[in-house]
Amino acid sequence: MIRPKYVKLNKSLVYDLNINHHQLENLELLNNDFYKQSFKISLAQADDYVVLPILWKARTDYVRGYSLEKSSHHMNHEFVKHYQITLKASGQS
Repeated sequence: MIRPKYVKLNKSLVYDLNINHHQLENLELLNNDFYKQSFKISLAQADDYVVLPILWKARTDYVRGYSLEKSSHHMNHEFVKHYQITLKASGQS
């Protein structure tokens, strides 16, 4: 018998997740059941960064959208980079 290690959830489970508390409770119950069975949980097409902390709190291990990322207690991402550019005016050395 083949026992899967990962479960991929449908994106419909996160539709309006940040405002629909009933749907959040259902997701948490589902994820807890999978967690007890030692499954890693992946959710595809979660393109709204507002729901990422909600998904991780609900024990979703991997969230796939514009990136693939494992949940973490810290979100230390550099979305903005600062560059210093020096230009020489023509005729100057």
